[in-house]
Amino acid sequence: MAPVGAPTPVPSAAISGGTARRGSRKAEIVVGLLIALVVVVGGAIWLLRQQTAQILSSVGAALPTYYQPQPPVNVPAEEYQARMGEAVSLQDGSGADLGDVTVAQAKKVSKLADYVTADKGRVFAEAQVRYTARAEFSYNLYDWVVHDEAGTQYQPYGYVGQGSLGSGTLATGRSVQGWVAFDVPKSTAHLWLDYQTYNGTVVFSVPLF
Repeated sequence: MAPVGAPTPVPSAAISGGTARRGSRKAEIVVGLLIALVVVVGGAIWLLRQQTAQILSSVGAALPTYYQPQPPVNVPAEEYQARMGEAVSLQDGSGADLGDVTVAQAKKVSKLADYVTADKGRVFAEAQVRYTARAEFSYNLYDWVVHDEAGTQYQPYGYVGQGSLGSGTLATGRSVQGWVAFDVPKSTAHLWLDYQTYNGTVVFSVPLF
C-alpha cells in the first residue's frame, strides 16, 4: 500500500499511450501542413505559368513583324500604279475627299537608327511617305507593305529611328510625313510599295526600285 499523501503512481502503459497519441497528433499536423504547402505551391506554379503564357502571348502579338514573306499576291494593274512624288487622292467609302498621300523618296540601307543591322544577305528598303488631310482621317504605319516581282509581300519593320512614321489622326489641313522600312532579300531587284486598306485591298502601288 502506498504511504498516505504520496502521489498515486500512474501505470507505465498509460504514460506510453498518451505519449504515442501526442506524437501521432503531431505527425498528422505535420503531414497536413506539408500537403497544404504542396497544394499552395502547386497552385502558385500553375497560376504563374498561366500568367507567363498570357504575357508572352501579348508580347508576341505586340512585336512588329521584321520580315515575313507572305503568299504571292497579284501585282496591281496599271490603273493602280502611281509615280514617286505623285500625290494620290484618298476617298472614304462614300466618295468624300480625305486628302493626299505621297511616296516622296526611297533608299536601301544596311543599318537602321545606327544600331539595327540587316542580317547577311538582306537589306532594308526605306520609303518616305507624306499625308495631307483635307478632312479628318487616320493613318498607320501598317497601312504599308512592299511586294517584289514574284508578288511576295513583306511587312513593315516597325521602327526605323528618328523620322519613323507612326500612327494617329490628322485634323483637317494638317500633314505628316515619316519613313517606313522593310527587311527584304538583298538580291531583290524590284520592289513596289503598296498602300492598302485594313482588309488588305491595295489602293495604289508605287515602284520603289
